[in-house]
Amino acid sequence: MSESKKVYHLILKPETGDKLQQMLDDLKNESKFLKMNITKLCEWIIDNYQNKYYQKEKQRIIEDHFNQKEFLKDALGGLSADEDVFKKIQDLINKTKNTNGNRVEKVKNDIS
Repeated sequence: MSESKKVYHLILKPETGDKLQQMLDDLKNESKFLKMNITKLCEWIIDNYQNKYYQKEKQRIIEDHFNQKEFLKDALGGLSADEDVFKKIQDLINKTKNTNGNRVEKVKNDIS
């Protein structure tokens, strides 16, 4: 039975592509009978990572790639009055970090 495949094109930073190529070269140097190319190596790395490490690293991935701009856009969406915007920002600051009055006053002064 033929396996159906979806095609994905990845764009890697040059240094990431170089690392991938180094890994493939190293594997081929270790075994002259290795039947592998960049695509198969990527598949193996992704499958292995997903099976062994993804659940452990998921929260760190989310934290490392948190989009503050989109978060604020979403949180402030639908507000119309300046007072509502300030109150919403103040609430967000209080919820997301342990703040003191100085930070809230700075935001208030920046908005005014």
